[in-house]
Amino acid sequence: MAQASTNNTADREIVISRIINAPRELVFEVWTDPKHIENWWGPNGFTSKVHEMNVVPGGTWKLTMDGMGMSFPNEIKFLEVVKPERLVYTHGSGEENNPRAFHVTITFEKQGGKTLLTMRSLFGSAEVRNTVVNEFKVIDGGNQTVDRFEAQLAEIIAARSLSISRILNAPRELVFEVWTNPEHIKNWWGPNGFTNTISNMDLTPGGEWEFVMHGPDGTDYKNKNRYIEVVHPERIVMDHVTAPRHQVTATFEDMGDQTKLNMVMTFESEEEKANTIAVFKADEGMIQNVDKLETYLATPAMPITPAKEVIITRIFNAPPELMYQLWTDAKHLEKWWGPKGFTAPLVDLETYPGGNMRIDMQGPDGTIYPGAGKYIELKETELIVFMIYVKDNDGKLLFETMNRITFAKEGDSKTLITVTATARKIRPEGLPYIGGMNEGWKQTLDKLDNYTNNI
Repeated sequence: MAQASTNNTADREIVISRIINAPRELVFEVWTDPKHIENWWGPNGFTSKVHEMNVVPGGTWKLTMDGMGMSFPNEIKFLEVVKPERLVYTHGSGEENNPRAFHVTITFEKQGGKTLLTMRSLFGSAEVRNTVVNEFKVIDGGNQTVDRFEAQLAEIIAARSLSISRILNAPRELVFEVWTNPEHIKNWWGPNGFTNTISNMDLTPGGEWEFVMHGPDGTDYKNKNRYIEVVHPERIVMDHVTAPRHQVTATFEDMGDQTKLNMVMTFESEEEKANTIAVFKADEGMIQNVDKLETYLATPAMPITPAKEVIITRIFNAPPELMYQLWTDAKHLEKWWGPKGFTAPLVDLETYPGGNMRIDMQGPDGTIYPGAGKYIELKETELIVFMIYVKDNDGKLLFETMNRITFAKEGDSKTLITVTATARKIRPEGLPYIGGMNEGWKQTLDKLDNYTNNI
């Protein structure tokens, strides 16, 4: 997609951006490795030959593009290289004082397991920009180049990956639950004959899943996964950071009483994939793993409690700027947090992505209910996403809730707040609390409304 810039260089710029369905490290690799570039660089019908490519500040990239019965020499000088985030270079033909030379900035922004690619080309004048657009169709050519880049990435990923699809006889919420609750996944994860001991499972972006797989011969295999993207109940992306390194992407397609599972393991190279198959029989293990999941869903070892979601909306008589502050400033939040009759004697908030939160509630009978959590995402005056972990007196997790709070302006000075709270990893002992979750949030918002009207 081509778009205009909003700054004072808009008439001299061409901006092309695209969400690429591949991790940032791989996107950067395929953009900067000549053996890959020759397979995709240039518009449809063009071929490219790389003569030199030194991707360092001050380095040169020389290539020739052939198309339309002509050859087009290109010479690029790298000004900035920040792997895997950013490239800045000048792009010309090798001629001195070429009036059509231009300045390029390419950014690679991580979007979970995907990448936002933005390519910004700045020309010397609006006239030059318009000339190359009209004569050489560079916007069309740029988009065709990115199309070819995506196709090349898809081929590379397929060659490095193992994949499996299966229709499971269980609804999507249930399948997602047994993928994300340690009390369930320990019972089916891994090939035939393997069992698991899970020490940690933090299903937030950047959170880790640490466990030991016990082989049928008694050998223990330590494993660590790091979550990249968790979209309930649609998608999980995680990096397996212990050897053999790879990325797992699992998607869950809703089919009513059934779910289509697509699972892909992508390795760092074709050689690593081949070695993992040869040494660990990963291809057979992947099939056995999904077989075990299917069996577990049919005859679960323990009752499965699917995640529960509560959605509540309320209009408040205050602008989004103030409402956002009431949610993120501890001295305000302690005045209204919790259901009717509850207080919040301890509130400690680290209001940034990955920051910790501690909110202890005290019930009408004096009982203290400790609460700990983590912020996932914050957009000032617009969005707060945070996780709360609910534990018993012995520190054992009863359940966790993913909470998404949105703030939308209503009229001149009001705010529509939408609370989406999803309880998951629910243990039987946590069910009584889950039953009151909807009423608890309603009473909490009643208290917030009263506080807002009196400050």
